Amino acid sequence: MTRRRRFLFLSVVGLVALVSLVLVQSALGTCGSVWRAVVDNPETDLSQRIAAASLSLGEADGRASIELDVSDGEIPPLAIGDEIAVSPGYITDGGIETSGGLVFVVTRLERFSAPGKSSFLVNAHDGWATLKDWKAKNHLRWKAAASTHSIEDIISWLLARAGLRLEVISASEVITTLCPDFSLPPGVDGLTAIRRLLSFVPDLLFIEGGTAYLKNPAADEAAVCSYGADHSIFDCRVTDGAPEVNHLRLAGAGGLIVDTYDWTSVAGIGELYRHINDGSLTSIASLRD
Repeated sequence: MTRRRRFLFLSVVGLVALVSLVLVQSALGTCGSVWRAVVDNPETDLSQRIAAASLSLGEADGRASIELDVSDGEIPPLAIGDEIAVSPGYITDGGIETSGGLVFVVTRLERFSAPGKSSFLVNAHDGWATLKDWKAKNHLRWKAAASTHSIEDIISWLLARAGLRLEVISASEVITTLCPDFSLPPGVDGLTAIRRLLSFVPDLLFIEGGTAYLKNPAADEAAVCSYGADHSIFDCRVTDGAPEVNHLRLAGAGGLIVDTYDWTSVAGIGELYRHINDGSLTSIASLRD
């Protein structure tokens, strides 16, 4: 019988120099320029310092919380904005076996000290949070009459604003040919915008590292992984949280307004209101869609 022991590999790549260099260079170019920079920060292996690790991966949210042992007084070379690669895997009779790894960006660092214990806490998020953090500064609109930007093109453009690139594994015909009349009012975040675009098509999007992958799942497609039989489940946790919005008011052209409610949530926790203006919507039917 093969003996398996779970372990976690953590590597760190500093992004501060890269961000600074890109900002300086882009100031010298134009908005249509693309700049490349070499990250000369060496990777730092912190695997031996891991005391505990928690990964929370949702449909459109990924977070990592890692506790590092610094009882020897040596503080890891980590900074806000650094990129960490977490590679879960097993130590088997064949040696170390890991997955491709998950990539996060450090958002919070905390030092904890107590008698007999000294820890360094690292909190980080993945590309979904980066996409949500980006917000439209001005009103943006793609006109259907122009027929120049498909849904795939608009998604790619929005991802690029958040520093993510798009790779297509498979795509439906509609996502590559439909050129919608689509607008974003100021303040709308990238995640909300992309969810709206994906609601028109059967395609799905997932993010790994700095890349978003587009896939059109087929009904007869075989599963790539299964759990519960050969791949054991060690722990299981089910959570239920409050929604961000339970009363949405959408205002379109000509004074059109539609309100939608999640009455169960409103009754339980009170009203969580959001108002969105979208002048491209010209009928009650389009507002309800």
